[in-house]
Amino acid sequence: MKFFKLLALASISIILLSCRGSESKVMSAHNSINYLDNYENFRSFQEVIEPFRGKVLYVDLWATWCGPCKRQFTYKEGLKSYIKNKDVELVYLSYDRPGQEDKWKSFINQNNLTGFHAFAYPPIQNDIREKFARVSNGRKGILLPTYIIVDRSGKVVNKNAPRPSSGDQLYQELAKYL
Repeated sequence: MKFFKLLALASISIILLSCRGSESKVMSAHNSINYLDNYENFRSFQEVIEPFRGKVLYVDLWATWCGPCKRQFTYKEGLKSYIKNKDVELVYLSYDRPGQEDKWKSFINQNNLTGFHAFAYPPIQNDIREKFARVSNGRKGILLPTYIIVDRSGKVVNKNAPRPSSGDQLYQELAKYL
């Protein structure tokens, strides 16, 4: 009986120790596809990035219908190679229309877009437009693709970050915040 009590105590100690000391609320997704928990209920950009406090984020605003967005995905391997073993996470926010969630998830899986994903429903899109809109051809809006860098404290430090195709220029920009 004494043996079983010691075994139970040891098991509880191991479980408690394994839960200590995690700064970020999310695990790294450099090699896997992950959907942010409860993304359907997010109302703001801040809610999307909050779980990543303590990490540098490279946020990709994109859509399955966006040709330039899809072309940039061909450069993701270089970016993944650069961020390997670094405290940088890729966060993808889709601007597809509500009702296109199956198409969105299928595209992510077919193209092995590793990182964290969320569907930007209208409340998030409105919040992003208020914070990051640019003027193009006399109209103010979000141009896709758009890339944003967020530092470890959760502050947006570059709302017009270089594209993955820019290679070293992007890597140097990310390195400033590591």
